[in-house]
Amino acid sequence: MKIYEKHPRIIFFCLGLLWGVALTFTCGILYLRASLIHETPSQLSYEDAVRQFPVNASAIPGWTIRSQKCGLPAAKIAVFELCSRTYTAPLLASDPQLGSIIPCRVAIYEKADGRTYLATLNSSLFMRLIGGNPADVFTRRIIPEQQKMLQGIVRE
Repeated sequence: MKIYEKHPRIIFFCLGLLWGVALTFTCGILYLRASLIHETPSQLSYEDAVRQFPVNASAIPGWTIRSQKCGLPAAKIAVFELCSRTYTAPLLASDPQLGSIIPCRVAIYEKADGRTYLATLNSSLFMRLIGGNPADVFTRRIIPEQQKMLQGIVRE
């Protein structure tokens, strides 16, 4: 007698478990791909959004902002780096690997349809994956301040 004839319930359980793990893994990957970068339409034109964002960011105490050229002279894209020493120093002291994602970046760009968009890393989701103190600092302090920076630029 073969093993699958002798223990069909165990075989079906193992196959179901493998299918469940594979399906969960695939759905998780698809969810992360769709959700990790947050794109929001702007209510302003590209030029106005690029002008207004640094004003909003520098109005919040402790934040510095720097514009980066992307090497695409024909495209309308501006990338801004945001950094707050208030939060960065303690985070990097306890978790130096966070230096790979700090400073935070905001991209403002115009698509072929003529509409302006802002793109950011979905810090809330990303920090929930990391967990610990970084998740707490980003969720309770950094993200609310960054949302203030986007007021009047993104569509609510």
